[in-house]
Order: sequence, then C-alpha cells, then structure tokens
Amino acid sequence: MLVDKGYDGIKYSNTHETQKPTTSYIVFDSNQAKLITNTNPTTDKDIRHKIRYPSFSQTDINNNINAIVNMDSIVKIDSAKLEKTGKKPFDIFSKYFESWGNNIYSDVFGDIALPKSSAKSEIRHGITAEKIASREAIPKVIQNGKVIFQEEKEAGVERIVVCAPISIGAKQYYMGVMLQRDSRYQRLYLHNVLSIEIAKEAISSSKENLLTTGALEDENHLSMSSILKKVLNVKMSQQKSDENSSEDIRHKARATSTTPAYISPTASNIVTDIDSGYDYTLGDKIATATTSAQIAFTNAQAGIEKVGKKYGVDNIEAMVQAARVSSNQAQQMLAGSQYRIGSSRVHMAFSSTFR
Repeated sequence: MLVDKGYDGIKYSNTHETQKPTTSYIVFDSNQAKLITNTNPTTDKDIRHKIRYPSFSQTDINNNINAIVNMDSIVKIDSAKLEKTGKKPFDIFSKYFESWGNNIYSDVFGDIALPKSSAKSEIRHGITAEKIASREAIPKVIQNGKVIFQEEKEAGVERIVVCAPISIGAKQYYMGVMLQRDSRYQRLYLHNVLSIEIAKEAISSSKENLLTTGALEDENHLSMSSILKKVLNVKMSQQKSDENSSEDIRHKARATSTTPAYISPTASNIVTDIDSGYDYTLGDKIATATTSAQIAFTNAQAGIEKVGKKYGVDNIEAMVQAARVSSNQAQQMLAGSQYRIGSSRVHMAFSSTFR
C-alpha cells in the first residue's frame, strides 16, 4: 500500500533495539541499502550476498597448479610492511576487512564475507609479520588466483583454497586463501603464505611445517602447509626436469665429438670427423650437434677459433656466422631424408661457408 503511494521505505526513531535511541530505516527493496564504506561494490542490481558454486575436478586442480608455477607475482608488497606497528593483529585485520566493506566480490565465487569471525580465525591459526603484511594481497589472490584445493569438511560445509604467487620485498611466496561456505553463507576462513626459499630447504630436510607461522598442524586440522607444498613440489620437479634436459643435451653433444668437452658447435664436430675419415651419419648425431651449436656458441669460441684458423678465417664474428650457416645446411640435409653422407659431401657443405 505504501509503495503504491510512492513511498520506498520508513525512517523512524528506534528506542527498542538499541540502548540509546537511534535512527533506523526499513527499506522496501533490497537494492536501496548500500554500505558507503564498500570500496568494491557489486555491479548487480541486487546487492544482497550471492554465492556461486563452481566445482573443480582433480584434472582442473592439476592444471591450475601447473599454471601457478609459471605465474609471476600478482601482488608486490613493500618489505616495510613487515615492521611492527604496535597494533593488535585482530584490530589490523578487522580494520582492513572494514575498508573493503567486509565483503569481496569474485566472478568465480560471488560474494565473500569478511566478518569479525574471519579476523578471529586468522589469529587463531597463527600470526607472523609475513601473514599480517600479506593481508593486502587477499582480494587479488581471490580474484586472480587459481583453485588448488576443494573438499567437503562436513555435511554441507565446503572449503576451497585459492593460490597465487606474491612477493614481499625481494622474497617470493606462494599465498593460499581458504574460503568456507555452505548453501547460505560464504566467508574468508584464513590465509597464509609459504616462503619458496625457506620451503625448499625445509623439504630437503624433511621438516613438516613449512609455513611462515609457528602454528602446529596435525591430522585434526586442515593443513595449509601441505596444500601449498603441492604447488612447490610441482615447481621443484619442473625445475629439475629443465636442468636434466639441459644437461642431457650437453652430454649428447659432448658424446658425439672427439674434440675437447667444452667444444661442441657443429662446425668443430664436422671438421674433426672429416679429419679422422669418419663416414658422417645423420640422425641423432647431427641433430644433437645442431642443437648444441645453437645454444653453446659463447662457451665454445675456442673450438670455433680452432676451425677458423684451419680455414683461414680471422674474424670471430665471421666464424660464428659460418658455424650457424653450417648448422642450417646440416638441418636442410636432415630434412631431405639423406640418412648418410660421405665425408666429402659434409666437407663441401662446411667449407663452402668460409669462401
């Protein structure tokens, strides 16, 4: 009836719900009420909390972890933020959550509440300077990070961990933000950071707790350290694989030549084999020598100089270019399916580059 007459709400003096009389409002439409302190308001006409419920398979999570290890830091925090302020951690978190209107919106998860209970759970799970400083990254990690964990804690209650790399000063961290939700409510549960440098040392020494906090974790608590460690393990495995691949290429290149180990470019290998009367075989030998030539010019200048002197080339840049040309010609022969080439044809392919 009031709406039909053009009224959109009621303003009244409330003397029953508070100790002192205060002005209260009753709105007839939910989109009329907005927090003036919310710096990140939703664009939806309906401003009430909305929760989205995406689901992530193990394949999705594995792909997300692989994506995270190749990401750059999404937030860079000044190391000065690590300094003590004299303020209580609860007050620091509460004030920061209030600056966001006690709510963060994510396109993936919808509205995420930041109530005082979130500040309490942050404190309860341990506090360090890194954890306090990294609170500033919570919104960005939620909005731009990747899900690396999703599990039902109990009937109807689910926890999700969103992760992304951040930096505090010159140090790199993986940061995890845990959300807790049910069918009616979703809130920040806690966050934490794992120092990549310290964690690598901890893994090698079999230490269990890798977080920057001193809080202990056991089977009765959801272990953020073990969740974040999965990302670090993938990163370390990837780095080890890259190192092994590079070493394998160098090893194969050295094994295909009778020249000293530090001399691996194609030009040097071919001339050495010609001098020894070897019937040069295409395939793995030329392929690995070609790859080696492309990546080892700087380390193998001694070998290039040796070949250059043999053919009367004095300028080192000309020698490097000649080796590149020889490498390209070897690749062209390989592409032409010529499986075996006599010493004379290899000699001609190489020596023509020095004319």
